Amino acid sequence: MKTLSEIDTTSKRATRGVGFSWGIAEEVGKNMRLLELFGLPGIKNLNKFLKDYKEKQFQKIALISQTNDANKHPFCPIILGTNFIDQVNLLDKKINIQISNVAFPILFLPFVSRASEIIGKRIFLKIEEKEFLLNLNQSIYSNYLKNEILESCNTIDISFIENNNSFNEKPEVKDNINCKELVIKNGEINFNDVSFKYDLDNQDLNILNKININFSGGKMTALVGHSGSGKSTLLNMVPRIYQKLREKSSIEKHSL
Repeated sequence: MKTLSEIDTTSKRATRGVGFSWGIAEEVGKNMRLLELFGLPGIKNLNKFLKDYKEKQFQKIALISQTNDANKHPFCPIILGTNFIDQVNLLDKKINIQISNVAFPILFLPFVSRASEIIGKRIFLKIEEKEFLLNLNQSIYSNYLKNEILESCNTIDISFIENNNSFNEKPEVKDNINCKELVIKNGEINFNDVSFKYDLDNQDLNILNKININFSGGKMTALVGHSGSGKSTLLNMVPRIYQKLREKSSIEKHSL
């Protein structure tokens, strides 16, 4: 297994080797680190794309608008991503952006993730039925976790999520008037049939689906999974940061 530094260097050299400039190759190296860090198949998709790049034609886009349609050949994901970052401060003024016929769309993702950090807004992106929430280049939440090559897609939809002033919001979590004081003895936690989805400007992103798990008190338990698979979301339900649990979920048999 290669280190992230080795992935960066190898990806950069391979991209330069097929004819991209050193500047773009540097960007691709950073992107591969990001995809592999978030558990997405960046190297696998890049290898196939670079092989196809020598043999096939890809359309290069210069100016990105609200609707973008490729003509005869699919859009190159690297040129598309490079220009998306360069133009993102203008693009986020648009409500939604649609891009049709993109080759290897997984390679476009890290450009959008980095753009999210630049403008300080989360970005919701759909590659057909595959959903991604890009969170300021810190995490990628998704319902797509397959380790496969995605050679093309018909449509990519992008929407920018406005930041809310949470300081003025009233807390959603309220205790039941008859609730008992919680006294923790051994710390057993049970989740039963737990489902959760984020509501993002009327767009639903499903994260958890009928999760059943028991954390025994007095023992160390590890949650393992790809970035964006719902580990933090599940744990944030314990202090009721997200109050969407069924009554059967409990701490020491006290309903959450």
